[in-house]
Amino acid sequence: MYIHQFTKKLIKKSCSKNLLISILLIFGALLTSCTNPIFSDLFDKKSSLESVKIKLPSGEIIRVKLALSEEEKTKGLSGISDSQFKKDEGLLFFYTKRGKRSFWMPDTYFPLDIFFLDKKLKIVDIVRNLPNHPGFEEPPPIPRARTVYAFHVLEMRSDSHLAKKLNHGDQLHWLSSISLSEIESRIHP
Repeated sequence: MYIHQFTKKLIKKSCSKNLLISILLIFGALLTSCTNPIFSDLFDKKSSLESVKIKLPSGEIIRVKLALSEEEKTKGLSGISDSQFKKDEGLLFFYTKRGKRSFWMPDTYFPLDIFFLDKKLKIVDIVRNLPNHPGFEEPPPIPRARTVYAFHVLEMRSDSHLAKKLNHGDQLHWLSSISLSEIESRIHP
């Protein structure tokens, strides 16, 4: 009986000590990740791209993440689930020169509308409902958009009510506090 009571006390003491240590570790991790930019960047990798706003001809606003580096442009929306990329969001591939732009859909989880833009964000061509292709394996072949000469490219989910409103010739309006030319100078100082 004495051993049983001693064991109970030891277990109780050990459990409360472990619980206290666990709570302190969790609290410390949360505090560190919220205040230290190094940890918050690691914690929230999916929003590491800079985000800006663009106004559509309808007056509606879309939040757009910018793909500026070659790595971001190569990755695009590959590996991004539909829960990570909302219907009212876009991904803008920002280039400093007009050129051949072609896109394909490896490791994608939702169909895309691809809007090819001139330097001032006017829509010069559109590829609608480009099918997704989970993974990198072929067959079936990974869908590819036709090559288009353009400055920038905007990708939006095909099931977006905002994407459906956009047409060839529409002018998009930049609403960010940083100008397009400032972004260009960041890429090529």
